[in-house]
Formats: sequence, C-alpha cells, structure tokens
Amino acid sequence: MLTTRRGLLWLAVAVVVGLGVGIGVRALGVLPYRVTSGSMAPTVNVGEWLVVTKAGSQARRQVRLREIVLFRYPLGTTGRAVKRVVAVGGDTVAFTDRYVSVNGRTTPIAGSPPDLGSNGEPTGQHQPRRVVHVPDGHVFLLGDNSAVSIDSRSFGPVPVSELVGRVRFVFPAPAWWSVAAFVVAALALCGVVLAAISAAGWPRPEPVAALPADPEPLLVGVGGSQR
Repeated sequence: MLTTRRGLLWLAVAVVVGLGVGIGVRALGVLPYRVTSGSMAPTVNVGEWLVVTKAGSQARRQVRLREIVLFRYPLGTTGRAVKRVVAVGGDTVAFTDRYVSVNGRTTPIAGSPPDLGSNGEPTGQHQPRRVVHVPDGHVFLLGDNSAVSIDSRSFGPVPVSELVGRVRFVFPAPAWWSVAAFVVAALALCGVVLAAISAAGWPRPEPVAALPADPEPLLVGVGGSQR
C-alpha cells in the first residue's frame, strides 16, 4: 500500500513538473508551430516544426530584412502563416509574375522560368506589373517558394502589429524514431526528477508500527512438567 501511494505521488509530481515546464516555456514567449504549407520550401517544409519567440511591440519595430516571421493570416484573425521579410518601411518593391525587385535589386521568383529572347537566353527585360511603396510600420513578406506562395504580392504590405514572432529554429518532421527518442528523453527526465526527490528523502515514509515479539514458547517435557 505504501509503495502504491508513493508511486502515485511521484506520478503526480512528474505531471506537475511537466505542466510547469510547458507553462513556463509559453510564459517566456516560446511557441511551437507545425508547418502545413509548402510556400516556404525548401527552407521550411510541410510537416516541420517551428520554434517561434513572441515579438513585443519593440521587437516588431526592429524587424530585420531576410528574417522569417510568423504573422496573423488572414490579417486580424487567429490564423497563422510564415513568410520572409524582403522589404521594410520606406522600401520600393516592384514585381511581375517572374521577378521581384526591391529598391532596384531584381531577383527571379523561385520556380518561374526566366524571360527568354529569340536566342533562348534570358533577356532580363520586363515591366513591373505592380509597384508598391512600403509604408512606415509595415513589412513586405514573400515566400521562399514564391511561385506558389500567397504573400504580400496578393495582400500587400503587412502592418508590424500583425507579426506574432520570429522563427528561431526549424525541426524536421518527426519520424517514428524521433518520437521514440522524445518519449525516452521524457521518461529519463521524469526518472531524474523522481530520483532527486527520493534522494532528498521526500516524501518521508510513513512509520510502520512494530509487531509485538512472539512470546517464548513453553517446552513441555515427557512427564508433563514445564521447563
């Protein structure tokens, strides 16, 4: 009974520790998100996990070019999407179906064939389909897989107030072995916690009352006398 009660208590402690760690991580502004779109491939692929740190008002104003950010999409909703910052307030973005130009620096859209001349070579001649001047307090977001990405070319510059956080780490989609490794690591962590608790002598075992000693047996002789 004592062993069972101690085991249940240790299990409760492990659950509380796990919940405390989870709540503490979220309180520090670290959020996990799973990717469900290929618009940022090959940098971020479908099924991979992102570790995102929340962006406060000051961090939003200091967003940097080329950062990968998580933002509300559609804007103002609880939906989330991930894109790369390619322009900030004051920049000029021009784009066609095949090229994106930021402040005159042109790059081809990934996955789109270049404009070809009569000799089959890229001509580099193109007219911007649209020119956008990014207002202050806004960012222009683009997916790395630009050919299939729905980004600021469709919905325009995004207010920095819509940014949720910065992507810090990208973890590959978990295979069976990584899930097993996570379970083993979690169990090992619980074991370490429980061992520390046990080494500290808590919870202290309940005292067990000693049973009275058996009385000394009487030896009866052949003649019936006691000795």
